[in-house]
Amino acid sequence: MVTVLATGQPDRKENHMTILALVITPSGEIHEEALSHTLPELQKLVGGHIEQIPSKDMRLTIFGNEEAKLVGLEPNPYATEIWWMVMPEARDKDTIHGTAVITGGVDEDGNTMTLEPEVRNAIVEALVKFKKGLNA
Repeated sequence: MVTVLATGQPDRKENHMTILALVITPSGEIHEEALSHTLPELQKLVGGHIEQIPSKDMRLTIFGNEEAKLVGLEPNPYATEIWWMVMPEARDKDTIHGTAVITGGVDEDGNTMTLEPEVRNAIVEALVKFKKGLNA
């Protein structure tokens, strides 16, 4: 079963925007995380240096551990499936390993934005279907 745990909402605190992101673990756990746009937060979630994983969908950004394969992190079939949906040419050629973080796209200044509710819902729905397919 795909589990989604809500842990925060976007808000403004002292002129600093908090964004919502989805965190997807290799075991299929998915939860929302409120992030304050800081590199250490992303590094903690992915367990090391971050890498922005290419996507053709400008409404989202996928971050992973830059050295995931080198350090032996386990494959993440759930994040990989989402990545393949937004980057079809990667299907069956590459995979995401370790925990992945999915945020919204970027604004005109290059700042990462919160994940839009309809994009978040589409990702969760796709993962529920994917999980059912794995258990069939």
